[in-house]
Amino acid sequence: MPSYSSAGQTMYVRIENATNASCYETTTFDLVVDDIPVAAAPMTLVVCDDTTNDGIEDITLSQFDADVLNGQTQTTFVISYHASQVDADNDASHYQLFIK
Repeated sequence: MPSYSSAGQTMYVRIENATNASCYETTTFDLVVDDIPVAAAPMTLVVCDDTTNDGIEDITLSQFDADVLNGQTQTTFVISYHASQVDADNDASHYQLFIK
C-alpha cells in the first residue's frame, strides 16, 4: 500500500460499487500530525532534612515541569510523575504533584 506524506489536511474519500460507478458515497476525514514530546531531564534536587532528621521532605513535583518541557508549550503536553520506568511507560501509578 502506498504511503502518503502530510503536514495535516482534510482527505476526501470515495467508495463506489465495483460494477456500477454511479452508486457511490463520499466522506472526509482529517489527517492530524501531532508534535512528538521531548522530555528533558531536570536537574537533581538536593534538599536538607528538617530538624526531625527523618529523611523525609515535602517536594512539589510541578516545580520541575518547566525543565521537563524545555521550552515546549505546556498546553500541548501533559506531564506526570512515576516511581518507575515501567509505570511511566504504562501511564500508571501517577504521583500526586505534591509528595512527602
